[in-house]
Amino acid sequence: MTTPNLSSARACRFATFGLFLTLSSLCASHAATLEGTVGYLQGGTATLEMLQTGKKIVLPQSQGALLLAFSPKNGAAVYFVGPKGAQLFGDTVPKLKGYISLPPYLEARPLPKPLDSLEGYSLNWAADGSYFQIGETRFDPKLNQSFKASESDVRASSRAGDVTAWVDQDSTIHLAGGKTKTARVIFDPKQPKFWIQLSKQVLESEPTMANDPQNWWISSLAMSPDGEALYFALNGGNSGGAAGNTQYAYYKWNSKTDTATLLERLSGSKGEGNLNGRLPNLWVSPDGKKLLSLGSVHSSAAENPSFVDVLDLVAGKSTFLDWEKFAKTFKQGTNQVHKPCWINANLVALAGTTYDISKFYEGNGEMNLPKDPQDFTLYFFDASSGKVLGKRMGASSPACLAK
Repeated sequence: MTTPNLSSARACRFATFGLFLTLSSLCASHAATLEGTVGYLQGGTATLEMLQTGKKIVLPQSQGALLLAFSPKNGAAVYFVGPKGAQLFGDTVPKLKGYISLPPYLEARPLPKPLDSLEGYSLNWAADGSYFQIGETRFDPKLNQSFKASESDVRASSRAGDVTAWVDQDSTIHLAGGKTKTARVIFDPKQPKFWIQLSKQVLESEPTMANDPQNWWISSLAMSPDGEALYFALNGGNSGGAAGNTQYAYYKWNSKTDTATLLERLSGSKGEGNLNGRLPNLWVSPDGKKLLSLGSVHSSAAENPSFVDVLDLVAGKSTFLDWEKFAKTFKQGTNQVHKPCWINANLVALAGTTYDISKFYEGNGEMNLPKDPQDFTLYFFDASSGKVLGKRMGASSPACLAK
């Protein structure tokens, strides 16, 4: 059986909704230009590039860097390095040593324990730059102190200004700020009636399943820069089995009025036209007018193709970022995508690679995964048109300093 590439996988998950996407792609406006600042991994180090001038800075002490992120508050770079040749994929994660470097990035200082020797797959800054988190460990640069995040902290959370939203271990969404400073529940899987009714135009909910709280799944949370809008996806209480594939729709919660809206034009249509796959990760653009959505479909241990869409919240259209048409193709191929990010309100950075599923397992049973970053390519997309404006070969893990 020939495995579909990313484009065909996406076509399957949208089905009849594809006509709407094709037509809406003709409405692109506000063409982006290649300008802004982005960090990435390349050549064994962490690099910062000013796209307008092409000037590059190799961050100090970044040899062997595997994770990189920039503070949205002051541009502080945090990166974790591992032993030579180490990878973050597979069953074994090496011990990583953390560094922090402030603009103009002339020197770096090691991070204190336990960040001098710790395991972690992901690294993220809080939206207000008050801390960063790697795995279950948070670090406050101002206090120069680390602490273990709670279980709810490790799950989806988002913050902008005085508004904070988070998901607890029972898949309940809480919000504090906006209409009132008091924390309140805005989604409770034990009381799904309102959400079933709201979603009935695009999701098919089976009553018995939807009334079981365990069957409700939530995407990551994404908040607008002003804290007024919170975006997320729900699966309508349809569960998804061990593979994690399910149907879902997008929603907006207004923190000032405490009202929910189904983003119907972005959520497909009931039946063959709805959105399918694992629930996506979401990021709001710096101007609050678009969403980045990174989803995937789990087919097997060797095949988990990802897809990235830009959701225009004003025009109600979706633009697919089709980087695979520039990548190597295989008869039995799939892809791997790193977390995309906003360089500015119209420019997106995305790193991806394709690989041959038939060669996924080596002779000794080890997974034969793409090498990071050398097997990846970093692409820069116009968020409105989906056009590629530039690329960097052998680069991965984009980390944007969005403006």
